[in-house]
Amino acid sequence: MHVDSYGDRPADPDYVEGAIEIVADGVEIVGQREWDYVDQLWSYLADALERFRADGAASTYYPDQPILIEFSAQGSRVLISSTGGEHVRRVSVNRTEFEEVFNAAGRRFFDRISEIVPVNSDGYAAARSKLVTG
Repeated sequence: MHVDSYGDRPADPDYVEGAIEIVADGVEIVGQREWDYVDQLWSYLADALERFRADGAASTYYPDQPILIEFSAQGSRVLISSTGGEHVRRVSVNRTEFEEVFNAAGRRFFDRISEIVPVNSDGYAAARSKLVTG
């Protein structure tokens, strides 16, 4: 279910389960089968995107699974990869488009999840602030 259509409050606001789908050029980097604590995962990704802008490379693990997401600048492109066990998926995308799409999706997620789980809205606002506007 897309965050925009989600209306129910989670049973425990500290453990909001869900998935993030990263698909580019027909390549699924992560999808619904890699679910986790989605609000924590978006916070981790916001941190990684901030480091990526500063350093040209960043990575983060899922909060409660051994899945690694990596971003690496390659000129005007970004290599996005996920590693879960021995399974590795990679795709190279336009850097400008990557940053615009990822930041917009993160901001949209944090705006909506703040309405669904208002008790966590201060933490969500802090994570959202790491996502630049286009």
